Amino acid sequence: MLFFAEMWERFCFYGMRSLLMLYMVSEVFKYNDETSANIYGSYNAMIYLTPLIGGIVADKLLGYRWTILIGGLFMAVGQFTLVVQQEFFFYTGMAFMVVGNGMFKPNISTLVGKLYGEGNDATLDGLQHVERFAGAEYRAIDYIRENVGRGSAILEAVGGDYSEHGRISSSTGVPTVLNWPGHELQWRGSAEAFAGREEDVQTIYQTFDVALAVSLLDKYDVDYVYIGQREREKYGEDGLAKFTEFMTPVFTEGDVVVYKR
Repeated sequence: MLFFAEMWERFCFYGMRSLLMLYMVSEVFKYNDETSANIYGSYNAMIYLTPLIGGIVADKLLGYRWTILIGGLFMAVGQFTLVVQQEFFFYTGMAFMVVGNGMFKPNISTLVGKLYGEGNDATLDGLQHVERFAGAEYRAIDYIRENVGRGSAILEAVGGDYSEHGRISSSTGVPTVLNWPGHELQWRGSAEAFAGREEDVQTIYQTFDVALAVSLLDKYDVDYVYIGQREREKYGEDGLAKFTEFMTPVFTEGDVVVYKR
C-alpha cells in the first residue's frame, strides 16, 4: 500500500513537471514562454517549500496518518480539477497539488521510519547483512577499500543478474572483468563489447596452466584475484592452487583469499 501511495505521489510530481509547460503553452491557455516559465518555477518552488509546513502540521496538529491521508486526497482532487480546461480550475488544481504534496511527502517517509522501533537493526548500510552472515567477505571488502588504489582491477566470479555476484567490485569501486552479463547487454544493446570475458574468467580460475592464467590477467590488466564462496562453488577448487605460484596472498580469512600480483 505504501508503495502505491508513493508511486502516485511521484506521478503527481513528475507528471506535472513534464507536462505543465506543454499544457500552458501549446494545448490550452496559449501563454507565452515567459509567463509559463514563471508559473512553472513558482509551482516547483512551492512543491519544495510546503513540506516544511506539512511536517509541522503533522507534528503539532494532526499526526502523521491523518496528514498523509488528507495530503493524498488533496493531490487526487488537484488531478481531477486540472481536467477542467479553465484558468480558475487550472490554478485551483495546482494549489491542491502543492498543499497535498506538502502534507504527504515529508510524512510518508517519517511514518515508514516509525515502523521500525527502537532496538530494530534496520539500516541503510547495504553491507550490514554481509558483515553478519559472511564476515570474512565483509572484512575482505574493507581491506580492498583501504589498500587497493586507483588503476587496479580485481577478478571475481561472473554471475547472473540480481545475484550476489559482482559484490566485491560494486562494494569497493575497483573494476572487474565482468559482473552481470545480462545488465551489460541491456546497457550496451549488444554483447560484442564483452564477448569472451565470461569464458576468460572461467579459464583463469580453472586452468592449471600458469602461463595461460597470467596472459589472461595481463589481457584485462588485473592485479588482484578474489577467491571466496562464490568462486569456489562456481569454478571448483582444483585450479585455485596455481595462484600461489605467481601471486601473493594479501588477505586471508576462512575461505576468502585475496591475491596480489
